[in-house]
Amino acid sequence: MQLPGFGDVRVLVPRNSSWFYENVTGVMQRLINGFALRANSDPPPLIVVGCTGTGAFIPRYRGIPCIATGTHHKLQQQDSTENMVSCTVVTIDKKDSGVFQVTWNPIDYRTVIYNEKELALPKDLARCHHKVLQTLMPSSASMSTIEFRINSMAKNPWGQEKVEKTVKELKDRGVIVYNKTENRYAIASDLINKINVSLSDLFKNSKTLTFVQKSCWHVGALKTLYWTVLRDEPKLAEDVDAIVVDGDVNQGISHNYEYNGELLPTMNGVDKQQILAAKMQAKIIMDVFAARWAKLSEKRCTKKAIDRCLVRFIFKEGNHDEPRFSGSKDSIALKLFENELASQLVSQLNLFLEAHKCSELKNSEVEALVKAKMIRVGETSVTKVNGVPIGLMHPHQGKTQAKGQRIQQTCNYFRERFIDSHDEDLRKIAVVGVANFHEAAAICTAAFGRTMLGIMTASEVYDTKFEQNFNKVVEFGMAKVKVEFNESGQFLSASVQYSMKSVNEIAKEDQRIVFCDALTNEVVSRQCWELSKLFDAQWR
Repeated sequence: MQLPGFGDVRVLVPRNSSWFYENVTGVMQRLINGFALRANSDPPPLIVVGCTGTGAFIPRYRGIPCIATGTHHKLQQQDSTENMVSCTVVTIDKKDSGVFQVTWNPIDYRTVIYNEKELALPKDLARCHHKVLQTLMPSSASMSTIEFRINSMAKNPWGQEKVEKTVKELKDRGVIVYNKTENRYAIASDLINKINVSLSDLFKNSKTLTFVQKSCWHVGALKTLYWTVLRDEPKLAEDVDAIVVDGDVNQGISHNYEYNGELLPTMNGVDKQQILAAKMQAKIIMDVFAARWAKLSEKRCTKKAIDRCLVRFIFKEGNHDEPRFSGSKDSIALKLFENELASQLVSQLNLFLEAHKCSELKNSEVEALVKAKMIRVGETSVTKVNGVPIGLMHPHQGKTQAKGQRIQQTCNYFRERFIDSHDEDLRKIAVVGVANFHEAAAICTAAFGRTMLGIMTASEVYDTKFEQNFNKVVEFGMAKVKVEFNESGQFLSASVQYSMKSVNEIAKEDQRIVFCDALTNEVVSRQCWELSKLFDAQWR
Protein backbone atom coordinates (compact mmCIF):
# COMPACT_ATOMS: atom_id res chain seq x y z
CA MET A 1 0.00 0.00 0.00
CA GLN A 2 1.61 3.23 -1.17
CA LEU A 3 1.18 6.51 0.73
CA PRO A 4 2.59 9.51 -1.18
CA GLY A 5 5.30 11.29 0.78
CA PHE A 6 5.51 8.50 3.35
CA GLY A 7 6.47 5.36 1.45
CA ASP A 8 5.26 1.83 0.80
CA VAL A 9 3.38 0.48 3.82
CA ARG A 10 3.74 -3.28 4.05
CA VAL A 11 0.48 -5.16 4.83
CA LEU A 12 0.91 -8.71 6.16
CA VAL A 13 -1.78 -11.37 6.59
CA PRO A 14 -1.43 -15.06 7.51
CA ARG A 15 -1.86 -17.53 4.64
CA ASN A 16 -4.17 -19.70 6.72
CA SER A 17 -6.54 -18.85 9.56
CA SER A 18 -4.48 -17.73 12.52
CA TRP A 19 -4.94 -20.14 15.40
CA PHE A 20 -5.56 -19.23 19.00
CA TYR A 21 -2.34 -18.11 20.68
CA GLU A 22 -2.19 -16.96 24.28
CA ASN A 23 -0.02 -13.93 23.63
CA VAL A 24 -1.68 -11.02 21.80
CA THR A 25 1.43 -10.04 19.84
CA GLY A 26 2.67 -13.59 19.18
CA VAL A 27 1.14 -14.15 15.73
CA MET A 28 1.84 -10.54 14.79
CA GLN A 29 5.54 -10.85 15.64
CA ARG A 30 5.81 -14.23 13.90
CA LEU A 31 4.47 -12.76 10.64
CA ILE A 32 6.78 -9.74 10.85
CA ASN A 33 9.81 -11.92 11.62
CA GLY A 34 9.00 -14.17 8.67
CA PHE A 35 8.69 -11.16 6.35
CA ALA A 36 11.93 -9.59 7.64
CA LEU A 37 13.90 -12.80 7.01
CA ARG A 38 12.51 -13.31 3.49
CA ALA A 39 12.43 -9.70 2.26
CA ASN A 40 14.99 -8.45 -0.26
CA SER A 41 14.22 -4.76 0.21
CA ASP A 42 14.80 -1.91 2.63
CA PRO A 43 12.67 -1.76 5.80
CA PRO A 44 9.25 -0.17 5.14
CA PRO A 45 8.20 2.92 7.16
CA LEU A 46 5.21 1.04 8.64
CA ILE A 47 3.94 -2.56 8.85
CA VAL A 48 0.22 -3.32 9.23
CA VAL A 49 -0.75 -6.87 10.20
CA GLY A 50 -4.29 -8.08 9.49
CA CYS A 51 -6.43 -11.18 9.98
CA THR A 52 -4.92 -12.05 13.37
CA GLY A 53 -7.90 -10.79 15.36
CA THR A 54 -5.70 -8.67 17.62
CA GLY A 55 -5.31 -5.00 18.43
CA ALA A 56 -1.71 -3.95 19.12
CA PHE A 57 0.82 -1.19 18.46
CA ILE A 58 4.57 -1.76 18.69
CA PRO A 59 6.28 1.57 17.93
CA ARG A 60 9.69 0.01 17.23
CA TYR A 61 9.78 -3.67 16.34
CA ARG A 62 12.90 -4.42 14.33
CA GLY A 63 13.16 -0.62 14.18
CA ILE A 64 9.78 -0.23 12.42
CA PRO A 65 6.34 0.93 13.71
CA CYS A 66 4.00 -2.09 13.57
CA ILE A 67 0.21 -2.20 13.99
CA ALA A 68 -2.17 -5.17 14.21
CA THR A 69 -5.81 -4.56 13.33
CA GLY A 70 -8.77 -6.33 14.93
CA THR A 71 -11.62 -8.16 13.22
CA HIS A 72 -14.51 -6.08 11.87
CA HIS A 73 -17.27 -8.48 12.80
CA LYS A 74 -18.32 -10.73 15.66
CA LEU A 75 -16.97 -14.24 15.11
CA GLN A 76 -18.99 -17.29 16.06
CA GLN A 77 -15.85 -19.27 16.84
CA GLN A 78 -12.72 -17.77 18.36
CA ASP A 79 -10.04 -19.14 16.08
CA SER A 80 -7.70 -16.19 16.42
CA THR A 81 -5.51 -14.87 19.19
CA GLU A 82 -7.82 -12.39 20.87
CA ASN A 83 -10.76 -11.75 18.57
CA MET A 84 -10.40 -7.99 19.08
CA VAL A 85 -13.57 -6.70 17.41
CA SER A 86 -12.66 -3.19 16.30
CA CYS A 87 -11.61 -0.83 13.59
CA THR A 88 -8.27 0.96 13.65
CA VAL A 89 -7.52 4.54 12.64
CA VAL A 90 -3.85 5.24 11.93
CA THR A 91 -2.69 8.85 11.79
CA ILE A 92 0.67 9.74 10.25
CA ASP A 93 2.05 13.23 10.87
CA LYS A 94 5.36 14.74 9.84
CA LYS A 95 7.13 16.38 12.78
CA ASP A 96 9.35 19.45 12.61
CA SER A 97 12.39 17.17 12.80
CA GLY A 98 11.28 15.50 9.56
CA VAL A 99 10.46 12.23 11.34
CA PHE A 100 6.97 10.77 10.81
CA GLN A 101 4.80 10.35 13.92
CA VAL A 102 2.47 7.33 13.90
CA THR A 103 -0.58 7.44 16.18
CA TRP A 104 -2.64 4.31 16.89
CA ASN A 105 -6.37 4.79 17.46
CA PRO A 106 -8.36 1.55 18.03
CA ILE A 107 -12.16 1.86 18.32
CA ASP A 108 -13.61 -1.06 20.28
CA TYR A 109 -16.83 -2.71 19.08
CA ARG A 110 -16.72 -5.26 21.87
CA THR A 111 -18.50 -2.78 24.17
CA VAL A 112 -21.44 -2.67 21.74
CA ILE A 113 -21.54 -6.48 21.61
CA TYR A 114 -21.35 -6.63 25.42
CA ASN A 115 -24.39 -4.33 25.66
CA GLU A 116 -26.19 -5.58 22.54
CA LYS A 117 -29.32 -6.73 24.39
CA GLU A 118 -29.80 -3.32 25.99
CA LEU A 119 -29.18 -1.52 22.69
CA ALA A 120 -31.68 -3.77 20.89
CA LEU A 121 -34.64 -2.86 23.10
CA PRO A 122 -37.27 -0.37 21.89
CA LYS A 123 -36.96 3.07 23.49
CA ASP A 124 -40.68 3.49 24.30
CA LEU A 125 -41.05 0.65 26.82
CA ALA A 126 -42.69 1.23 30.18
CA ARG A 127 -40.79 0.88 33.46
CA CYS A 128 -42.49 -2.43 34.28
CA HIS A 129 -41.38 -3.80 30.90
CA HIS A 130 -37.77 -2.82 31.63
CA LYS A 131 -37.89 -4.67 34.95
CA VAL A 132 -38.88 -7.89 33.22
CA LEU A 133 -36.27 -7.43 30.50
CA GLN A 134 -33.60 -6.80 33.12
CA THR A 135 -34.20 -10.30 34.43
CA LEU A 136 -33.63 -11.73 30.94
CA MET A 137 -30.32 -9.94 30.32
CA PRO A 138 -28.14 -12.66 31.90
CA SER A 139 -30.02 -15.59 30.35
CA SER A 140 -33.40 -16.92 29.27
CA ALA A 141 -35.77 -17.89 32.11
CA SER A 142 -39.05 -19.56 32.93
CA MET A 143 -42.05 -17.59 34.24
CA SER A 144 -41.34 -18.61 37.84
CA THR A 145 -37.66 -17.64 37.49
CA ILE A 146 -38.64 -14.23 36.07
CA GLU A 147 -40.94 -13.69 39.06
CA PHE A 148 -38.18 -14.73 41.47
CA ARG A 149 -35.59 -12.43 39.85
CA ILE A 150 -37.96 -9.45 39.90
CA ASN A 151 -38.94 -9.92 43.54
CA SER A 152 -35.33 -10.42 44.65
CA MET A 153 -34.54 -6.91 43.35
CA ALA A 154 -37.82 -5.02 43.89
CA LYS A 155 -38.84 -3.25 47.10
CA ASN A 156 -42.51 -3.95 46.40
CA PRO A 157 -43.00 -7.63 45.39
CA TRP A 158 -44.90 -8.39 42.19
CA GLY A 159 -47.75 -10.88 42.12
CA GLN A 160 -47.91 -13.73 39.61
CA GLU A 161 -50.70 -12.04 37.61
CA LYS A 162 -48.68 -8.85 37.11
CA VAL A 163 -45.63 -10.80 35.95
CA GLU A 164 -47.69 -12.86 33.49
CA LYS A 165 -49.47 -9.75 32.15
CA THR A 166 -46.19 -7.85 31.58
CA VAL A 167 -44.53 -10.85 29.94
CA LYS A 168 -47.56 -11.28 27.62
CA GLU A 169 -47.38 -7.59 26.57
CA LEU A 170 -43.69 -7.95 25.70
CA LYS A 171 -44.36 -11.21 23.83
CA ASP A 172 -47.17 -9.60 21.82
CA ARG A 173 -44.82 -6.78 20.79
CA GLY A 174 -42.19 -9.27 19.66
CA VAL A 175 -39.63 -8.08 22.21
CA ILE A 176 -39.37 -11.49 23.84
CA VAL A 177 -40.00 -14.99 22.50
CA TYR A 178 -41.19 -18.19 24.17
CA ASN A 179 -39.53 -21.57 23.69
CA LYS A 180 -42.25 -24.13 24.36
CA THR A 181 -39.84 -27.10 24.46
CA GLU A 182 -37.65 -25.54 27.15
CA ASN A 183 -40.49 -23.54 28.77
CA ARG A 184 -38.28 -20.42 28.79
CA TYR A 185 -38.59 -16.79 27.69
CA ALA A 186 -35.72 -14.87 26.05
CA ILE A 187 -35.08 -11.51 24.38
CA ALA A 188 -35.82 -11.88 20.66
CA SER A 189 -32.67 -12.49 18.61
CA ASP A 190 -34.26 -10.70 15.64
CA LEU A 191 -34.02 -7.42 17.55
CA ILE A 192 -30.30 -7.96 18.16
CA ASN A 193 -29.69 -8.74 14.48
CA LYS A 194 -31.34 -5.45 13.47
CA ILE A 195 -29.24 -3.20 15.75
CA ASN A 196 -27.92 -0.17 13.92
CA VAL A 197 -25.34 1.62 16.07
CA SER A 198 -23.47 4.64 14.73
CA LEU A 199 -20.21 6.03 16.12
CA SER A 200 -22.18 8.93 17.60
CA ASP A 201 -24.36 6.38 19.43
CA LEU A 202 -21.26 4.54 20.61
CA PHE A 203 -19.67 7.70 22.04
CA LYS A 204 -22.85 9.24 23.44
CA ASN A 205 -22.26 10.50 27.02
CA SER A 206 -18.70 9.18 26.90
CA LYS A 207 -15.96 10.53 29.15
CA THR A 208 -12.34 11.15 28.15
CA LEU A 209 -9.06 10.70 29.99
CA THR A 210 -5.71 11.97 28.69
CA PHE A 211 -2.29 11.53 30.24
CA VAL A 212 1.42 11.43 29.49
CA GLN A 213 3.15 8.30 30.77
CA LYS A 214 6.88 8.05 31.26
CA SER A 215 8.98 5.54 33.14
CA CYS A 216 12.55 4.50 33.88
CA TRP A 217 13.79 8.10 34.01
CA HIS A 218 16.97 7.02 35.83
CA VAL A 219 18.03 10.51 36.86
CA GLY A 220 21.68 10.34 37.87
CA ALA A 221 22.72 7.96 35.09
CA LEU A 222 25.34 9.10 32.61
CA LYS A 223 23.25 8.37 29.51
CA THR A 224 19.85 9.58 30.71
CA LEU A 225 18.19 11.82 28.10
CA TYR A 226 17.95 14.84 30.42
CA TRP A 227 17.54 17.55 27.79
CA THR A 228 15.23 15.48 25.58
CA VAL A 229 12.79 14.99 28.46
CA LEU A 230 12.92 18.71 29.31
CA ARG A 231 12.16 19.53 25.66
CA ASP A 232 9.42 16.99 24.90
CA GLU A 233 7.41 16.46 28.09
CA PRO A 234 6.02 20.03 28.47
CA LYS A 235 4.74 19.95 24.86
CA LEU A 236 3.11 16.55 25.30
CA ALA A 237 1.53 17.47 28.65
CA GLU A 238 0.11 20.85 27.69
CA ASP A 239 -3.44 19.53 27.20
CA VAL A 240 -3.55 16.37 29.36
CA ASP A 241 -5.27 15.54 32.64
CA ALA A 242 -2.15 14.12 34.28
CA ILE A 243 1.54 13.31 34.03
CA VAL A 244 2.16 9.73 35.16
CA VAL A 245 5.60 8.43 36.17
CA ASP A 246 5.58 4.64 36.41
CA GLY A 247 8.71 3.98 38.46
CA ASP A 248 12.50 4.35 38.43
CA VAL A 249 12.69 8.11 38.90
CA ASN A 250 16.33 7.85 39.98
CA GLN A 251 19.19 5.51 39.06
CA GLY A 252 20.30 4.59 42.58
CA ILE A 253 23.82 3.50 43.51
CA SER A 254 23.41 -0.25 43.82
CA HIS A 255 25.35 -2.84 41.81
CA ASN A 256 28.61 -1.32 40.57
CA TYR A 257 27.28 2.06 39.41
CA GLU A 258 29.82 3.84 41.62
CA TYR A 259 32.75 2.21 39.84
CA ASN A 260 31.80 1.50 36.20
CA GLY A 261 31.23 5.11 35.13
CA GLU A 262 27.46 4.79 34.61
CA LEU A 263 26.69 7.67 36.99
CA LEU A 264 27.30 11.34 36.34
CA PRO A 265 30.18 12.31 38.67
CA THR A 266 27.96 14.89 40.39
CA MET A 267 25.21 12.31 41.00
CA ASN A 268 27.08 9.82 43.19
CA GLY A 269 24.41 9.87 45.90
CA VAL A 270 20.71 9.03 45.85
CA ASP A 271 19.81 12.29 47.60
CA LYS A 272 21.48 14.25 44.78
CA GLN A 273 19.61 12.20 42.19
CA GLN A 274 16.21 12.74 43.82
CA ILE A 275 16.81 16.48 44.29
CA LEU A 276 17.81 16.90 40.63
CA ALA A 277 14.80 14.82 39.50
CA ALA A 278 12.47 16.99 41.62
CA LYS A 279 13.90 20.21 40.19
CA MET A 280 13.62 18.89 36.64
CA GLN A 281 10.02 17.74 37.17
CA ALA A 282 9.14 21.09 38.76
CA LYS A 283 10.48 22.90 35.68
CA ILE A 284 8.43 20.65 33.40
CA ILE A 285 5.23 21.23 35.41
CA MET A 286 5.85 24.98 35.52
CA ASP A 287 6.47 25.06 31.74
CA VAL A 288 3.08 23.37 31.30
CA PHE A 289 1.53 25.85 33.76
CA ALA A 290 2.93 28.85 31.87
CA ALA A 291 1.72 27.50 28.50
CA ARG A 292 -1.79 26.96 29.88
CA TRP A 293 -1.80 30.35 31.60
CA ALA A 294 -0.93 32.05 28.31
CA LYS A 295 -4.00 30.46 26.70
CA LEU A 296 -6.46 31.62 29.37
CA SER A 297 -8.92 34.10 27.90
CA GLU A 298 -9.15 35.91 31.23
CA LYS A 299 -5.99 35.75 33.35
CA ARG A 300 -7.58 36.16 36.76
CA CYS A 301 -5.67 34.98 39.81
CA THR A 302 -8.37 32.73 41.16
CA LYS A 303 -8.03 29.28 42.67
CA LYS A 304 -10.04 27.90 39.77
CA ALA A 305 -7.70 29.38 37.14
CA ILE A 306 -4.56 28.20 38.91
CA ASP A 307 -6.05 24.75 39.50
CA ARG A 308 -6.86 24.49 35.78
CA CYS A 309 -3.31 25.43 34.76
CA LEU A 310 -1.54 23.16 37.27
CA VAL A 311 -1.28 19.65 35.80
CA ARG A 312 -1.85 16.65 38.06
CA PHE A 313 1.31 14.64 38.82
CA ILE A 314 1.12 10.93 39.67
CA PHE A 315 4.14 8.84 40.58
CA LYS A 316 4.89 5.27 41.58
CA GLU A 317 8.16 3.88 42.88
CA GLY A 318 10.15 1.35 40.87
CA ASN A 319 12.88 -1.08 41.84
CA HIS A 320 15.62 1.56 41.37
CA ASP A 321 13.77 3.86 43.78
CA GLU A 322 13.70 1.30 46.58
CA PRO A 323 15.98 1.57 49.65
CA ARG A 324 18.05 -1.44 48.52
CA PHE A 325 19.25 0.66 45.57
CA SER A 326 20.07 3.63 47.78
CA GLY A 327 21.75 2.03 50.77
CA SER A 328 19.28 3.70 53.15
CA LYS A 329 17.40 0.91 54.89
CA ASP A 330 13.81 1.40 56.03
CA SER A 331 13.48 4.78 54.27
CA ILE A 332 10.35 5.68 52.29
CA ALA A 333 11.01 5.38 48.57
CA LEU A 334 11.12 8.74 46.76
CA LYS A 335 10.18 10.70 49.90
CA LEU A 336 12.96 13.24 49.34
CA PHE A 337 11.87 13.59 45.70
CA GLU A 338 8.25 14.13 46.79
CA ASN A 339 9.11 16.76 49.42
CA GLU A 340 11.56 18.61 47.18
CA LEU A 341 9.11 18.66 44.25
CA ALA A 342 6.34 20.10 46.43
CA SER A 343 8.72 22.73 47.82
CA GLN A 344 9.96 23.70 44.35
CA LEU A 345 6.43 23.97 42.94
CA VAL A 346 5.18 26.14 45.81
CA SER A 347 8.20 28.43 45.52
CA GLN A 348 8.05 28.73 41.73
CA LEU A 349 4.27 29.20 41.69
CA ASN A 350 4.54 32.04 44.20
CA LEU A 351 7.24 33.68 42.07
CA PHE A 352 5.09 33.26 38.94
CA LEU A 353 2.04 34.78 40.63
CA GLU A 354 4.11 37.63 42.04
CA ALA A 355 5.53 38.38 38.59
CA HIS A 356 1.97 38.51 37.22
CA LYS A 357 0.83 40.76 40.09
CA CYS A 358 -1.42 38.13 41.62
CA SER A 359 -1.64 38.66 45.35
CA GLU A 360 -5.06 37.13 46.08
CA LEU A 361 -3.76 33.70 47.11
CA LYS A 362 -1.94 33.08 50.37
CA ASN A 363 1.08 30.80 50.55
CA SER A 364 -0.99 28.22 52.46
CA GLU A 365 -3.55 28.16 49.63
CA VAL A 366 -0.82 27.61 47.04
CA GLU A 367 0.58 24.77 49.17
CA ALA A 368 -2.88 23.18 49.35
CA LEU A 369 -3.29 23.37 45.55
CA VAL A 370 0.12 21.74 44.98
CA LYS A 371 -0.55 19.03 47.57
CA ALA A 372 -3.87 18.16 45.92
CA LYS A 373 -2.20 17.79 42.52
CA MET A 374 0.58 15.45 43.68
CA ILE A 375 -0.52 11.82 44.01
CA ARG A 376 1.63 8.93 45.22
CA VAL A 377 0.31 5.55 44.04
CA GLY A 378 -0.46 3.42 47.09
CA GLU A 379 -0.69 -0.25 48.03
CA THR A 380 -3.40 -1.11 45.50
CA SER A 381 -1.20 0.16 42.62
CA VAL A 382 -4.32 1.96 41.38
CA THR A 383 -4.91 5.69 41.13
CA LYS A 384 -7.85 7.73 39.86
CA VAL A 385 -7.82 10.62 37.42
CA ASN A 386 -11.14 12.44 37.03
CA GLY A 387 -12.80 9.45 38.67
CA VAL A 388 -11.29 6.97 36.18
CA PRO A 389 -9.14 4.20 37.75
CA ILE A 390 -5.70 3.52 36.25
CA GLY A 391 -3.60 0.54 37.27
CA LEU A 392 0.16 1.15 37.39
CA MET A 393 2.76 -1.59 37.78
CA HIS A 394 6.54 -1.79 37.63
CA PRO A 395 7.01 -5.59 37.65
CA HIS A 396 10.34 -7.09 38.69
CA GLN A 397 10.47 -9.47 35.74
CA GLY A 398 12.98 -10.14 33.03
CA LYS A 399 12.58 -9.38 29.36
CA THR A 400 10.32 -11.56 27.25
CA GLN A 401 10.59 -12.15 23.51
CA ALA A 402 6.85 -11.61 23.11
CA LYS A 403 6.24 -7.87 23.34
CA GLY A 404 2.70 -8.09 24.66
CA GLN A 405 3.21 -10.86 27.22
CA ARG A 406 4.25 -8.67 30.18
CA ILE A 407 1.38 -6.28 29.45
CA GLN A 408 -1.11 -9.16 29.40
CA GLN A 409 0.27 -10.57 32.63
CA THR A 410 -0.10 -7.18 34.29
CA CYS A 411 -3.64 -6.68 32.97
CA ASN A 412 -4.58 -10.15 34.20
CA TYR A 413 -3.10 -9.32 37.60
CA PHE A 414 -5.38 -6.31 38.04
CA ARG A 415 -8.39 -8.17 36.67
CA GLU A 416 -7.97 -11.16 38.98
CA ARG A 417 -6.87 -9.20 42.04
CA PHE A 418 -9.95 -6.98 42.07
CA ILE A 419 -12.55 -9.32 40.54
CA ASP A 420 -14.42 -9.53 43.87
CA SER A 421 -13.48 -6.11 45.25
CA HIS A 422 -16.12 -4.17 47.17
CA ASP A 423 -14.96 -1.08 45.21
CA GLU A 424 -16.81 -1.15 41.89
CA ASP A 425 -14.23 1.16 40.26
CA LEU A 426 -11.46 -1.35 40.96
CA ARG A 427 -13.50 -4.10 39.32
CA LYS A 428 -13.84 -1.96 36.18
CA ILE A 429 -10.21 -0.97 35.56
CA ALA A 430 -9.88 -0.43 31.81
CA VAL A 431 -6.41 1.17 31.56
CA VAL A 432 -3.13 -0.25 32.84
CA GLY A 433 0.37 1.23 32.66
CA VAL A 434 3.40 -1.09 32.59
CA ALA A 435 7.10 -0.25 32.85
CA ASN A 436 10.58 -1.57 33.74
CA PHE A 437 11.32 -3.45 30.50
CA HIS A 438 12.79 -0.48 28.60
CA GLU A 439 10.55 -1.40 25.67
CA ALA A 440 7.37 0.17 24.30
CA ALA A 441 4.11 -1.44 23.18
CA ALA A 442 0.35 -0.96 23.52
CA ILE A 443 -2.25 -3.71 23.27
CA CYS A 444 -5.95 -4.30 23.79
CA THR A 445 -6.70 -7.44 25.76
CA ALA A 446 -10.07 -8.73 26.93
CA ALA A 447 -11.84 -11.16 29.22
CA PHE A 448 -15.56 -11.87 29.54
CA GLY A 449 -16.58 -9.08 27.20
CA ARG A 450 -14.58 -6.25 28.76
CA THR A 451 -11.58 -4.73 27.00
CA MET A 452 -8.52 -3.47 28.84
CA LEU A 453 -5.88 -1.19 27.31
CA GLY A 454 -2.29 -1.87 28.36
CA ILE A 455 0.38 0.79 27.80
CA MET A 456 4.03 -0.17 28.19
CA THR A 457 6.46 2.73 28.13
CA ALA A 458 10.16 2.48 27.39
CA SER A 459 12.89 4.36 29.26
CA GLU A 460 14.41 7.84 29.32
CA VAL A 461 17.94 6.44 29.19
CA TYR A 462 19.79 5.72 25.94
CA ASP A 463 21.42 2.48 27.02
CA THR A 464 23.05 0.69 29.95
CA LYS A 465 26.04 -1.64 30.30
CA PHE A 466 23.76 -4.25 31.86
CA GLU A 467 21.49 -4.41 28.80
CA GLN A 468 24.34 -4.18 26.31
CA ASN A 469 25.80 -7.33 27.85
CA PHE A 470 22.51 -9.13 27.08
CA ASN A 471 22.40 -7.89 23.45
CA LYS A 472 19.33 -5.81 24.27
CA VAL A 473 18.59 -2.57 22.43
CA VAL A 474 17.00 -0.08 24.82
CA GLU A 475 13.94 1.79 23.57
CA PHE A 476 13.23 5.30 24.82
CA GLY A 477 10.52 7.94 24.87
CA MET A 478 7.18 8.70 26.52
CA ALA A 479 3.59 7.90 25.56
CA LYS A 480 0.71 10.33 25.18
CA VAL A 481 -2.55 8.48 25.73
CA LYS A 482 -6.18 9.47 25.22
CA VAL A 483 -8.87 7.00 26.27
CA GLU A 484 -12.65 7.22 25.95
CA PHE A 485 -15.10 5.29 28.13
CA ASN A 486 -18.87 4.85 28.16
CA GLU A 487 -21.02 5.79 31.15
CA SER A 488 -20.35 2.51 32.93
CA GLY A 489 -16.56 2.83 32.56
CA GLN A 490 -16.10 0.37 29.67
CA PHE A 491 -13.35 1.02 27.12
CA LEU A 492 -14.52 2.59 23.85
CA SER A 493 -11.43 3.85 22.05
CA ALA A 494 -7.89 5.07 22.53
CA SER A 495 -5.27 7.22 20.88
CA VAL A 496 -1.67 6.21 21.65
CA GLN A 497 1.32 8.22 20.47
CA TYR A 498 4.93 7.51 21.43
CA SER A 499 7.18 10.55 21.62
CA MET A 500 10.21 9.24 19.72
CA LYS A 501 10.65 6.92 16.78
CA SER A 502 14.25 7.66 15.83
CA VAL A 503 17.55 8.37 17.59
CA ASN A 504 17.71 11.49 15.41
CA GLU A 505 15.05 13.03 17.66
CA ILE A 506 17.32 13.00 20.72
CA ALA A 507 18.23 16.54 21.82
CA LYS A 508 21.66 17.77 20.66
CA GLU A 509 22.77 18.30 24.26
CA ASP A 510 22.15 14.59 24.95
CA GLN A 511 23.70 13.48 21.66
CA ARG A 512 27.08 14.79 22.86
CA ILE A 513 27.06 12.03 25.48
CA VAL A 514 25.02 9.15 24.03
CA PHE A 515 26.52 9.23 20.52
CA CYS A 516 30.11 9.67 21.70
CA ASP A 517 32.37 6.70 21.00
CA ALA A 518 35.13 7.81 23.39
CA LEU A 519 33.78 9.79 26.31
CA THR A 520 36.19 12.40 27.65
CA ASN A 521 36.41 14.34 30.90
CA GLU A 522 35.51 17.46 28.94
CA VAL A 523 32.25 16.05 27.54
CA VAL A 524 31.09 14.58 30.86
CA SER A 525 32.13 17.67 32.85
CA ARG A 526 30.21 19.88 30.44
CA GLN A 527 27.02 17.83 31.00
CA CYS A 528 27.48 18.09 34.78
CA TRP A 529 28.17 21.82 34.59
CA GLU A 530 25.16 22.67 32.43
CA LEU A 531 22.76 20.63 34.60
CA SER A 532 24.24 22.15 37.76
CA LYS A 533 23.98 25.64 36.34
CA LEU A 534 20.30 25.25 35.40
CA PHE A 535 19.17 23.38 38.51
CA ASP A 536 21.68 24.48 41.15
CA ALA A 537 22.71 20.87 41.79
CA GLN A 538 24.81 20.54 44.93
CA TRP A 539 28.11 18.66 45.05
CA ARG A 540 28.20 18.14 48.82
